[in-house]
Amino acid sequence: MSPKPLTFNLAHEPPPKRRLTAVVAVAAVLLILIVSGLVWFAYPRINPKVIDGPLPPAPPATPAPTYIAFNIKTEEELEFIINKVGGWEVATTGEHQLAVSAHLNPLGNVYTGKEYPFIVDKTKVRTELEKLKSYHLPIVLSVFAGKFFESRITDYLEQDQINLMFDQFNKPISLDIVGGTYFTISPSSGGLSKNEYLDLYEKNTKAIITEVVKFINENPDLIIGISFAGEVKYPPAKEGEGKDLVLQWADYGTFALARYRQFLQDKYDDYFEAFVRAAKIPPGTFAGFATVDPPRGFNRGAWDNLDDPTNPHFLIWHEFRVDEVVNHIKQTIQWVKEAGLKEGLVTKIYSHQAIWEGQANYYWHGAPIETLAIPGINPVVSLYGEKTGDEDFIARVGAIAAPYPGRWGSLQYNPDGPCLEKNVCDPLGYPVAEYLRRLELAAANGARIIGVYEDDTTHFIRDNFYVAVKEFLINNNE
Repeated sequence: MSPKPLTFNLAHEPPPKRRLTAVVAVAAVLLILIVSGLVWFAYPRINPKVIDGPLPPAPPATPAPTYIAFNIKTEEELEFIINKVGGWEVATTGEHQLAVSAHLNPLGNVYTGKEYPFIVDKTKVRTELEKLKSYHLPIVLSVFAGKFFESRITDYLEQDQINLMFDQFNKPISLDIVGGTYFTISPSSGGLSKNEYLDLYEKNTKAIITEVVKFINENPDLIIGISFAGEVKYPPAKEGEGKDLVLQWADYGTFALARYRQFLQDKYDDYFEAFVRAAKIPPGTFAGFATVDPPRGFNRGAWDNLDDPTNPHFLIWHEFRVDEVVNHIKQTIQWVKEAGLKEGLVTKIYSHQAIWEGQANYYWHGAPIETLAIPGINPVVSLYGEKTGDEDFIARVGAIAAPYPGRWGSLQYNPDGPCLEKNVCDPLGYPVAEYLRRLELAAANGARIIGVYEDDTTHFIRDNFYVAVKEFLINNNE
């Protein structure tokens, strides 16, 4: 297989087949400017205020590209995807193009040593980058430690429970119901020992990014986006029904409690009585900020109620949890900048978030849509199922990201399809027109990267989705 040379549309240049037209247009504009200049010098100046009639229309804005990125691991997979979308001409020319994506996990087994201090093997990182380069497509990377994996590093970190989130019963959340490991995102404060999870996460993220920066310097513009801080949230506070109901509010660990007390001290400017009044906590319940306990649902009074938006103390604690999510994202982006990855070196730097809506999820996960609005950080949002077709939600994401140079993207995107029950799904999926509507909805609202995600169960790629991707690329390349 010999792919044609690529024409990445990173600077909004006209695609190759339009270049002759573009050259002619430029020449015409220059001629008009010369003639206009001669007229300007030959005749008296005209006061623009006396010109009647509407102003000429502004030239249309150049459409920004949207990249459809597939996680391709082999040459055979590459050939399969290229054939599905209509060949190299469709995949690599025009406003919208195909890309390849990969996940580099700073705490995974692939890139790190077998024993503490788990030093990143930069040769393995480089090998992965060179393999991606060999696919002759723009590259999208995600560099973060997600929740749903186990590794030698996670096994090591779990040995010291201070690294984990704790629930309201002071029990460590080792694994949640669906298998995710939840390490505390609260950094050390108030003289506590270091948060070893964040320490290893920072060290390994910087090691990977150092190698990525070298690759970028040798291959300018090949990597079009990198996302970090994957799906930062708290574990689901409620799972199951009836006798299977599990309540796991978080985080009540050592680091989180210290941070909450500092948060209150800062929020109320060291004025403890102001906090007590705002939280409606009876005087004398706590001696000062250093002894404040978050609500736990232990019937210690109305101020202790959980999942209760009428309890001001619960709302204050929730504000803190959202603040911790945002601070963790900011801190992660700061790590990669310290490692040399600056805006402009790579096309765009993104954060990767899972957004939860509705009163229940809003409080349970602590990651509302407002966490996308972090100044200077382009957001990436996980989108599955009906969320990909939710016009209101997509429009709100687009409105938040509108001022950002990279707008937004989704590196876990799968519209899925109808299923009779779990693992029994229609291989065709929804009609092609519906999948195409969802892709165009994302692009129209500013999505610059759509990273397709699949697994072997519910989130697999339906046949009609491939057809929709082909039409999406062709429609925007004509």
